[in-house]
Amino acid sequence: LGLGEAAILWGATIECIVHFKECNHEVNALFNQPKSINIASARTEFPQSDSWNGILLGTVSSPGEADLARELVLRWNPQVCIITCGRKFSRRVTSRLLTGTNYRDTHRRLDFFCRHVDFGGVTAHESTVVHFSLLELDLERETIMTGLIELRRSLQTGLDDTRGNEGSFIYNNVPEQPLPGEFLPPHAIGFVIERNTFGGVNEIRRPVYDGSDLGPDLSRAGCSDRQFWVLA
Repeated sequence: LGLGEAAILWGATIECIVHFKECNHEVNALFNQPKSINIASARTEFPQSDSWNGILLGTVSSPGEADLARELVLRWNPQVCIITCGRKFSRRVTSRLLTGTNYRDTHRRLDFFCRHVDFGGVTAHESTVVHFSLLELDLERETIMTGLIELRRSLQTGLDDTRGNEGSFIYNNVPEQPLPGEFLPPHAIGFVIERNTFGGVNEIRRPVYDGSDLGPDLSRAGCSDRQFWVLA
């Protein structure tokens, strides 16, 4: 979603969004982007190309996603390919994006470090951006590397882009300190007991983040850890 929003702001037209496992159909109610399709649909609806005058943007957080990105690169042959990889991915692992290709002979590769917060993000996410471009484009490094601009904002400013769970509430808006042996995620200020009324009544202990600070790095969080509360 983040790359799609950036592409729209840059004036690009999104032709297709391909998902690995989870589609964007539900969360897309908040975004003006095409509904994502799986790789099988992408193979059918978007035929192979010898040269595509376009840009492929992707996010990789697992070897399977790296393989999917590689297949799309080989299939569509974009002039520029920009892939963001979590910090846990080494250069050797990201090199699987090039396996079986002649990209080393035809493309220029640049890697650079990016923090979400430096570009207007509201989480602690950090990533490596891998940038491939055709050698014949002869792009200057200054053209590729985006200069740091003061776009910093707090977690509170990003809440308009989220959907709350209407069936959940908490007993107390004062965060509790961690229990003995309990791990407090970075940037979290404590925990609250959430009472969820969907499918019966369930009580879950959730982390709380200060709205004036940053949210968690969602790329490192499990599915259950991606749900949290914000102290506004």
